[in-house]
Amino acid sequence: HSWNDAAAWHQKPAAAAEGSWVSSASGASGTGESIRGRPSNARFGGAYDDSESSRYSSGFSHGSASSSSSDHYGSPEVARSFDLARRGLAMGNRPQLARGGTGGAYFLRDGDGETCAVFKPADEEPNARNNPRGRNVSVAGEGLRKGTRVGEGASREVAAYLLDHDGFAAVPATSLANLCDGKRAGGGEGEGKLGSLQAFVRADAEAEELGPGTFPTREVHKITQLDIRLANTDRNAGNILVQKRGVLREGGTGVVLVPIDHGYALPHTLEDVCFEWEFW
Repeated sequence: HSWNDAAAWHQKPAAAAEGSWVSSASGASGTGESIRGRPSNARFGGAYDDSESSRYSSGFSHGSASSSSSDHYGSPEVARSFDLARRGLAMGNRPQLARGGTGGAYFLRDGDGETCAVFKPADEEPNARNNPRGRNVSVAGEGLRKGTRVGEGASREVAAYLLDHDGFAAVPATSLANLCDGKRAGGGEGEGKLGSLQAFVRADAEAEELGPGTFPTREVHKITQLDIRLANTDRNAGNILVQKRGVLREGGTGVVLVPIDHGYALPHTLEDVCFEWEFW
């Protein structure tokens, strides 16, 4: 089931696989559900229903360690996002399903209610069985783009971040994570959902809202190089964020482009590669 489905918190869907999210609300003996995460060297995302008023708590850990230092997560940005999201969940700030898009993308908030990370569960990707937008039918397991498979988006998101050496193209820090529903009746931790967790990037606009003539050539070229290396099949102006940083000393405006949404990069075939910047 989707984390955005209220009923899913009380009953496991008949069609749900053993590895899918399962609510502990119906059998847990505790006073409230909890959400726990286990980060690894990749990124994933997800959320849960917002229709109940019970108090949520969260603990992010790496294996059995409780430290959240960058040594565990491989990136200070990822470590900070995990810490902020953990605090927010503990204070009852539940994930929010993004309004747009074709898959399950959830905003995680910190203790002050500010968005700090984006979680995308693997089983809520477009064409996946638990997609919250009704796009849960796949032909032979193929994703929305040729050469991709349903359920591989999270690992591709992580790969894009890892291959963006030294942050050359500014791909936001991303890691794989497993968000769990706490402990089940009789002990043990809930199965949770695996997905990509990415540090949230604040932006002034998306590239599709502006004319490409306002983008510095270097900023376009850095994304061009990234997309060619990744054989990106889904580079459109809607998944490029624009940050405006004022006027630079050397002249011109400080516009920075931030590429996101790489769930369809690194395809098995090169049938569906798409670069919108070709037409800029």
